[in-house]
Amino acid sequence: MRGVILYLVAFVGLLLIAIWITQKNKTDTRRGAPPDFYISDTASITNIQLISESNDTLTLTRNDSLWRVNHMYPANANKIAALLKTIKKQRITAPVPNKNRDSVNRVLEKKGNGVIIKSNQKTELSYIVARISEQNNDSYMKIKNSSYPYFVNIQSYSIAPDKVYRLPPLYWRNKTILHLKPQKLSSIRITYPNNKSQSFNLKYVKDSWELDHTPRNKTLSRKAVKRYLSYFGDKISFDKTPDLSKSKRDSVISSQPKLIFKLRTKEGEGIQFKLYPIKRKSEGKEKRKIDPHNAYIEIPQDSLLVQISYYEFDPVLKEKSYFLK
Repeated sequence: MRGVILYLVAFVGLLLIAIWITQKNKTDTRRGAPPDFYISDTASITNIQLISESNDTLTLTRNDSLWRVNHMYPANANKIAALLKTIKKQRITAPVPNKNRDSVNRVLEKKGNGVIIKSNQKTELSYIVARISEQNNDSYMKIKNSSYPYFVNIQSYSIAPDKVYRLPPLYWRNKTILHLKPQKLSSIRITYPNNKSQSFNLKYVKDSWELDHTPRNKTLSRKAVKRYLSYFGDKISFDKTPDLSKSKRDSVISSQPKLIFKLRTKEGEGIQFKLYPIKRKSEGKEKRKIDPHNAYIEIPQDSLLVQISYYEFDPVLKEKSYFLK
């Protein structure tokens, strides 16, 4: 009888241990094969969400081959390519030791960025990534809702994965403002509020370019028009977004612009921006001087105020007299 009781006790003990192991394995991603933090077929990815520790979200979406930032702005192709390469090549180098697991989890939860990768609205992968140190090419990473973090790096890539998952929308944006083939242009209008005689409207009509209100004693220089249109084939980009307070930004936008630029393509696409001079305070003086090298440009369709270099934009910022002979 005593032997039967001992047998039953042993059986119940083993049963409880088996149940405990089974339940633990449900949440222990370290058991068996470790999780994959990579997707081999990045061509199937259509949506990537990056979520900061403060819950700010940036969304990168693909429609055919075109990626957009927050469903609005064209994305920088090189930075998208680097992100997809990271997703394809990031690999676990080692599990975080048990003794460091709790502290690393706190770092991930407090300072980590969330990453959600989707293919046609289906979530393929969801994880959290955080920096270890500036000198380390590994990052901390764990599958969302898991408690087991790993060291992860990018194969044959001397940069830590967390440095690729950046949140500022401008980082991902294509900074190109103008880059168009001349044969695609339909009209170009530049208005100078303080110099209306030099404002012009150049438009393509019946297989040739015409200039509105050409003076009687002048003719349109076809050579000047051809040269001017060729400048639009070069990529013209903005430098940066200025670090302005809301009141300063509103003050710039409410002031009178130096010029208003409007362009239309033959497909009906419209590009518009306003250029404002940058006024800088002279040293030791109250009077502000105009910056001769840089200006602000407001892009209304993007609700964006950016800083540009006159050197970059000068080729397309002509006056009416440029086209006359």
